[in-house]
Amino acid sequence: RFAALESALEGLPDDERLAIHLHYLEHDPVSAARRTLGISRSGFYKLLGRARSRLADQLRDHAPEDSR
Repeated sequence: RFAALESALEGLPDDERLAIHLHYLEHDPVSAARRTLGISRSGFYKLLGRARSRLADQLRDHAPEDSR
């Protein structure tokens, strides 16, 4: 499962992968996004939503048939 997650993360566009990283690993992801990506709070959460959706789709594609 970790390999599937790693592969799915690598398949994300750079800005979406960074949004996932900032959200889960930074103390203040919105400020970090503003500094690194130059986007607003709402822009960050829209980007994070797209990243999560794309990540879920990719993980679903990697799931074994019996767990779908």
